[in-house]
Amino acid sequence: MKKALSFLLVTVMLLCMIPTTAFAASEINIVTVGEILDPLDGFKPDLSGSPGHPAKYSVKKIDWSEYDADMEWQRDLEANDTFVKGNYYYVFVTLETKDGYVFSNNVTANVNGSTANKYAPKDNGKTIQIYYCFDICKKNKESNVVINAV
Repeated sequence: MKKALSFLLVTVMLLCMIPTTAFAASEINIVTVGEILDPLDGFKPDLSGSPGHPAKYSVKKIDWSEYDADMEWQRDLEANDTFVKGNYYYVFVTLETKDGYVFSNNVTANVNGSTANKYAPKDNGKTIQIYYCFDICKKNKESNVVINAV
């Protein structure tokens, strides 16, 4: 009788562990966002971007901040603001995981193929914000604008 109860107890304990391992979230270690247009004088900030793995995560929000030539913060850009020649611009991209995924604490981030920085994941690994500083804003040559998609 004791053997049967022990066997039953072990079986129940093992069955209780199955959902924990079967439904554990997969960690995302690399995030990429592409197709964010470079800042050009007179242009509005690009508020769209393409996630590198849309089945695993999506772009939730894109924000921009403006810094002068001395890298002093000037303002956070709104959708209708325009870039100014000679200033630097940081893009902040908030990413959100799809069901079954979480961001690793050691995520490697890229924006348009260039290494980006990141903050620690939030919401139990469901969101992360990455950021990238674009080169100094250049003058827009209206007749010669060429934008290469990544």
